[in-house]
Amino acid sequence: ACPIVAAGGFKPLDACLRRHDGWESGVRDAPCCAGCIARALPGAALRGRPGPPAGPLPGWQNAVMFGQRLPSPHGSHPEPRTDMTLLTPRFALLALALLTACAQTPPAPPREAPATKPEPAPTPVTEVAPAPPETVNFTPFPGNILMCDGVCSTRVGRDYYTWNVKLSFDIDRQGRLGVAEPQEPALTVDDDPAEDGRCTAKGSPGNQRNTWFPDTAIFVRGGKLISVRAGKQKPLKLATLSGEKGGALRVRGKVARATEWVYQPCVGAHRVATGVRLDGFLPREAVLAVKPEKGALLRLSLPSPTEPYVLLRYHSGAMIPVPMRPVIVTVDLVERRLVAYFQTTYADQPPLRKVELRAVLPGQTPAEGETEARFRERSEAVLGDLRRCPAPTGPIEACATPEREPDRRIFSH
Repeated sequence: ACPIVAAGGFKPLDACLRRHDGWESGVRDAPCCAGCIARALPGAALRGRPGPPAGPLPGWQNAVMFGQRLPSPHGSHPEPRTDMTLLTPRFALLALALLTACAQTPPAPPREAPATKPEPAPTPVTEVAPAPPETVNFTPFPGNILMCDGVCSTRVGRDYYTWNVKLSFDIDRQGRLGVAEPQEPALTVDDDPAEDGRCTAKGSPGNQRNTWFPDTAIFVRGGKLISVRAGKQKPLKLATLSGEKGGALRVRGKVARATEWVYQPCVGAHRVATGVRLDGFLPREAVLAVKPEKGALLRLSLPSPTEPYVLLRYHSGAMIPVPMRPVIVTVDLVERRLVAYFQTTYADQPPLRKVELRAVLPGQTPAEGETEARFRERSEAVLGDLRRCPAPTGPIEACATPEREPDRRIFSH
């Protein structure tokens, strides 16, 4: 556990700083600001929780939480969002004082040696922890960054970051999706962990504290999910999520795996009775067939392309694109809205200089001075590079390493 340090006028944290002298020097104070260590850029900082084994308690209770922010090679360069948070781990100074003194032993009698003035102690050596990476969000979508360290990362063996982002879409009469305005907000540092079991205007706070999901879960309000297909393939296998104490859901019975994740079944502020889990992540080309309580069957799919990702900029100079995975999809057939939660994970070592949230989206245009042909080439290179990354079987994406060689057309001019 470690304290959060925020900058940029975030009032709850500013108040915390005023109440606790020495906070910026790394003093740890669990009661203040959720008891986490981080330095937040303007926005909200949260502390993350690991993916849970199934059990009597919702799995997200088995972890820890923080809270949340690229110029884009795709299209024009919008102003960065200011409602995202950079979250950082241990930012205290580790000082090792090497204090030694040498004294010369006088020779044996009969001759008496003159007294020797002791040498001064060497200057203490101070080791400074690397600065946390800068984070920037150049997408229109809200999100947060979680830090999994200490007990949270024990099973993984490495500390890691999780970047969550929410994409909200309006559903028209024909079932076509358009980017919603406003977007469903994401969890922030001032959200009370005691509310994790509730459904709020931000969806489920508990689901958003989980630092890694291995599959996609789907929840529908005001209707029923009939099937999920990837292109012309057979319908994907769906495992039903059923009740736990406190209203959470998980897969139970013969189809349950040895380890199952637990979900709060929230569609926005509304709790639903059931949901499904896919065996893996929702494919990019997937079509959800949903039947409203009143009206005709709708076939829903994300606009193509919809590809959020992060660009990791390492101190070594490496620039590595890393895909995000859809981990929760909520469909509200009453309010005609679909919200997709995307998530990615990357290790905090080797040290990162900057992490940027980007997206390839329909309707983007070339940046200033960029030709249409170059824009298309770069967009296609990004999509191809991300789609070559294998789906993770645990936290930390396989492609999130500075040793990887991404498609150079992404960066060349």
